[in-house]
This record gives sequence, structure tokens and C-alpha cells, in this order.
Amino acid sequence: MKRLFFYFIFAFCTYFQMDAKPYIEAFLYETNVEVQIYQDSVSARPLGVICDDDSTENYCDIKIIKKYNTRYLVEVIDTEGKALSGWIERKNLGVFVWPVHDWFRTDSEKERKVEKNEFHLYAAPKREHLLYKFHERDLECDCNCQPGVGVVLDFSEDKEWIKLGCTLKDCTYVEGWTDIYCGNRYGSCEGWK
Repeated sequence: MKRLFFYFIFAFCTYFQMDAKPYIEAFLYETNVEVQIYQDSVSARPLGVICDDDSTENYCDIKIIKKYNTRYLVEVIDTEGKALSGWIERKNLGVFVWPVHDWFRTDSEKERKVEKNEFHLYAAPKREHLLYKFHERDLECDCNCQPGVGVVLDFSEDKEWIKLGCTLKDCTYVEGWTDIYCGNRYGSCEGWK
């Protein structure tokens, strides 16, 4: 009977552990710029540098594992297969801002007839209190920023929601939470976040 009890406890814990995402996929916010990676969350001495290099087409796949203060613990693998783990300043990581597609819309959003290619940022990591609503054309940045890319400022404990900072076409800076984004540098996230 004890074994059966422990089996159920193990199965229960495994089920809930599988429910949480282990990481958030992201990429370097800027290309052709060396970004320092640190040994720990507070060190001032860099462990090394990483760079998304357009001339060699060597790009980094980045998994954000956890956060502390102004840095993220990341696992990095570049196109050449080199792997590195360490801490990166939050301002250096980005994701594509992704539009609300039919398969992501809640019933209330469907009732309000949310426009295709419309982006939503919320006040908190839940679909309440919409802060900003803008269109894809608003992300065509003229203000020394990456078009369609937001900086990953924070993430929820379950790693389902991220807080983004985005600069819009009129140079307005906005921040808010979303659960619809694309962390793949090539933007191949159709139907995924």
C-alpha cells in the first residue's frame, strides 16, 4: 500500500512539473553587436561574448531559464553548434511581437471581432485589462529600433507570459504582457508562441 501511495505522489508531481514550460525561446535584440555573457547574476567580469552575425549567418538560439535582478540565465547554441551558459542583461534579448490569430483569441475577443494582425499588450499576465492594441503596420519602426521586435523585460513564473517593451512607428515606447510571441529568429512560429 505504501508503494502505491508513493507511486501516486510521484505521478501527481510529475504531471504538474510537465505542465510548466522549462524555458522561453528568444534571440539577441540586435544583430552584429557583441553581447556580454556573465558567469553569474551579479558579476561585472564577462565570461565571453555572443553575437548574431549577419555576414557569417551565425545566429544564436537562446533559451531563457530563469531571472534575477537585471539578468537572465540563458543557454545559448549558435549555428555552428557552440554552446554556452551564463547570464545576459535583460535589455539584450528579444522576441517577435506576434498578432492575435483566431486560434489564440478568447471568446470575448471573438465577440469583439478582434482585427487580424492586431497586437495586444496587457497590464498583467492574464487576458484582462488590455493596455495597448496596435496593428502590424505600427511596428514598422522609424526610430532606431528593431521592427516588430520587443525586448523581453520579464516573464511569469509558469513562463507562459512575457512582459515586452516595444517601440512603435511614431517612436512611442510601450510595455505590457503577452502570451503570444515568437522567440525564433527566423520568425517561423505560425500557430505557436
